[in-house]
Formats: sequence, C-alpha cells, structure tokens
Amino acid sequence: MTNIIIYLENIKKSIQIPRALLDEYPIQYIISKYLNYPIDTFYLIRKDNGKIITKDNDNNNFCFENGLNSQKQIIILDINFRQKGGFFLDLISSFFEIILYPIVYPFRGILNAFLLMIKAVVYIVALAMYAIKVIIWFFVDFIPSIPGDMVAFIQFFTTALFDFLFGTITHYIRMGGNKLGQMTVRGTMGWDNVPNENNENDGESDYFNNDCADKKCYKTPDGTVPFTVVIATILCPPVGVFMEYGLLGWFNVLICCILTLMFYFPGLIYALIILYC
Repeated sequence: MTNIIIYLENIKKSIQIPRALLDEYPIQYIISKYLNYPIDTFYLIRKDNGKIITKDNDNNNFCFENGLNSQKQIIILDINFRQKGGFFLDLISSFFEIILYPIVYPFRGILNAFLLMIKAVVYIVALAMYAIKVIIWFFVDFIPSIPGDMVAFIQFFTTALFDFLFGTITHYIRMGGNKLGQMTVRGTMGWDNVPNENNENDGESDYFNNDCADKKCYKTPDGTVPFTVVIATILCPPVGVFMEYGLLGWFNVLICCILTLMFYFPGLIYALIILYC
C-alpha cells in the first residue's frame, strides 16, 4: 500500500496517510482530523505553484516529490490560519487569498534573498572594519613599539649577562678571601681557636659552641700539636704559644716571654706544659 506524507512546511509538521484516504476525502478534511484544526479556520497553499487549495480541488492533481511509483510520496503545503473579525475581515482575507497571495507569494523569496544579501553586506562591512582596526594597530602601536622592545630586551640581556659574570667572579673572589682569611685567622688567633677544617665535627664541639660551663673542654686531644708549632716553640717559646693560642692567649704569651728572658729554659718548659697539658 502506498503511503502519502503531507508536510506543512511553515509550521514544520507532517502527517502520514494511506493513498486511499486521499482519494476518498478532501485534503482539508484530512488535515483537520489529524491535527484537530477546525476546517473553517485555515486554508492551504500548494508549494509547487503557490495556488490556494479549495474544497473543490481534485486531490489527484498534486505533484508528488518522490514520483508516482514510490512507496512514500510527499505533498508539501503551507497552512495559513484565518483571522476572525466579521464579514469585512473575511472579505479582505478572501480577497488576499484568491487575488493578492498568488501575486505576493513569489516576492517572498525575493525579499528573503534581499534580506540575506543585506546580512552578508553587514558581515562584510564588519569584517572590513575589523581588518582596518588590525592594520591601524599594526602600524600605529606594534611597529613603533619594536625599537623600544628591542632596547628593553638588549638592556635585560646585558644586565643578566653582567649579573652572571659579576656573580661568578665575586663568588670565586669570596671563596679565595675566605680561604685566605681562614689561614690568616688561624695564624693570628691560634690553631686551637678556629675549627679544624680536616675535622667536620670540630666546629660543633662544646668549646666552639660555648657549652663548656664548669667542665674542662679540650680544644685538641693531647699529642696533636702541629709540628710547625713544636719547631717554633723550640726556637722561640713565646712564638709557639702564640701560634697555638693566638691573641686570645695573650696572657700566656706574656708569661712565656718573661720566663724565656730568664735564660730560655723556664720559658720553654712553660710553653711545653701549656701546649701538651
């Protein structure tokens, strides 16, 4: 059995009916029953030729979109609803339906095309305005800012390079100064008054942390006096005492000097006692 689809384009609705039903009843009656619209409240317009369908039209005169031999044939129509308002409005409506609509209907496509063309022109103008803004920004803001940006980049790069070189140089100068300072302080303040760099735990001892309190703190174990200090003590006892205790042991150095003036040996014995005891 062949089915027919009636598509009402302007309201986007479709109904499917058997072909025999279209042969038996007018199409207005069929749409009225399927969509529950009173038959006297609307009229139909064919999309193929723009003519109004009356109750007297023959349903066999429709042009089907899918051909006569297709299992599903389509009829495309527009449905327009009548405006109620008395005899005068009905007369105007009938005049428009019968006479003016076939004249005005073709102009709908032209009007839609004209509106579409206006929208396209508006979009093109907007695109052109945007392109003009981009060009103005490129020549007015971007290009003039290039020299300043290049200068800022060169300045930043030069500053970073200078900081790197200066920091590297000062780092090694600081390392050398610290090394020289350690040697100077060790020689001036005495071997036992600065941490031993060969002993990692020497700087954490009670002596250097001032935690001796009332107990005796040994700065170095017995028998670990440096050989150079021993030689200096034998040659000149006050020098050995100074090398071991530095300026902090000035009192011991002074006593050693006085004893050394008393024919050397008292000062040597005193120096060896305070070095090894």
